[in-house]
Amino acid sequence: MTPEQWAALPYRENTKNLEHKVHPNRKGLLCRSKSEVMITNEYDELAIYYHYDEVILVNGYYLSPDIIGLAWDNQLKYHEHLGLATPEYRERNDFKDKLYKDAGLLPGRNLIYTYDSERGRLNLPLLSETLKDAYLI
Repeated sequence: MTPEQWAALPYRENTKNLEHKVHPNRKGLLCRSKSEVMITNEYDELAIYYHYDEVILVNGYYLSPDIIGLAWDNQLKYHEHLGLATPEYRERNDFKDKLYKDAGLLPGRNLIYTYDSERGRLNLPLLSETLKDAYLI
């Protein structure tokens, strides 16, 4: 299967809080945040094939990483953007992080974390370098 065919496969998209998906990226994909718009635009710019907000089963829990990308070696990479700084958000992400680790999804190998700055901005040059390193571009 080619990367294009993989990207075109139907997948189960997270339907929780659909009313928050109001920010379109360059291709018209509706995202939950402006940071996710910038992230998906960068995936498109770098020609990395991906699924946005796909529901997956990890150790008995349904999770939806922000992006699941396909690397050149047909390995999947999971990308979580941690934009909010609320205690509830951090607690939920700590739980997800443990599930990912238990499933063998590890930063530097097949899991990518990105963050907004304290001012709520995404560092685009850092994002680009992070993706190039992760996908060996």
